[in-house]
Amino acid sequence: MPNFIYTHELEGKEFTASAKRQIQLLGLPAGQVVRFIMLELDSVLSNSTGAPISVTSRELVKLIANIDLDTPRFTMRANGKQLWAYYRAMMGKSLTNTAYTVPANGTLPARAFLMIPFFDTRSVSPGDFEQPCELLERHNIEITCANSATIKTGLTVSQCLFRSTCFFGPGKGGVLPAKVKLNYADWGGQTANLDMGVYSDLFIIDEADDAVAVADVSKIRVRFDGNTIVDNLPTEQLVSVFNHEHAMGGSVNDEQLPDDQFLFLPILTAPKGYKLTKLPGASSSARADITGSLTQPRFVYRVVEPTTSAEDSADIAKVAGIPATTAATTPRVAKTASKVAVQGNPIEKLNVSSILPKKFPSGLIVRSAAAK
Repeated sequence: MPNFIYTHELEGKEFTASAKRQIQLLGLPAGQVVRFIMLELDSVLSNSTGAPISVTSRELVKLIANIDLDTPRFTMRANGKQLWAYYRAMMGKSLTNTAYTVPANGTLPARAFLMIPFFDTRSVSPGDFEQPCELLERHNIEITCANSATIKTGLTVSQCLFRSTCFFGPGKGGVLPAKVKLNYADWGGQTANLDMGVYSDLFIIDEADDAVAVADVSKIRVRFDGNTIVDNLPTEQLVSVFNHEHAMGGSVNDEQLPDDQFLFLPILTAPKGYKLTKLPGASSSARADITGSLTQPRFVYRVVEPTTSAEDSADIAKVAGIPATTAATTPRVAKTASKVAVQGNPIEKLNVSSILPKKFPSGLIVRSAAAK
């Protein structure tokens, strides 16, 4: 991945409790790939009490009740808290968590940042997930605002603007990325049903609390296609595995999850230098169970979904700027095909090539302007 990036600022939207705000991805340059989108919450906090109140950026992102983005090769459904956890899980570091102290009966400007991540630095080929601008153009990021402007007792948001910026760079040409979904499933006392595909990340958060404590979870069980992937591992062991994977081949600056309580409890974690064909996958059923005292447990995950030949053809047509009929006969191959799957890995039932990025002749690309 090149060491330089360009930016493209999108429109801003005002926060209004319970409202939906749409930010259109418009004017993106053709032939480039988007690596991530930064969301900024530019706010003014008001303290109605007679004592100072402290708040952090991580608390401010709770103003986002949900973010939806649905494009041909990337789908996302998450709230602000989950996006914060995704970044921590994938990058090994937390987003900047600035602490603010709002004076008694006063106001204070405050900011928080979130990332919608397309690339994955843990992958043996991080660029396999970067999104061509042509596949994002004219799609909408839909933000659902929280039901209340109150962050803490006596502390409200008097003004808040959602700003967004695309960060992109040169594409490789002739590469169609793998199809990624960021999603979640609530556990309400019964088995949670997850999406089909291969999993790079699966973790638990408590929507009713800021942290998950070791004592909150006693048992976790995950089954893909009837095969047990995680069978009642102790919480401490899951955390140790996560910390180990981020330490192996990673930066010495990678943050370790604490031993007692954490923003999220990792269940499945892709190692540094992973290949898609080595990850656990599900082709017919993916189920997760938990036993413990969490008030509102939620399974949050990143999954790479299989695609059909028809979907690949339609997406090649958009990226290359060629007729769909031409794209339908365009030769394509799996970019990093590996015929060997981990023993017992249900991915063998998935048709391995359906989850991998695709290569097509770059000479077919004729588009010279942003997607119309």
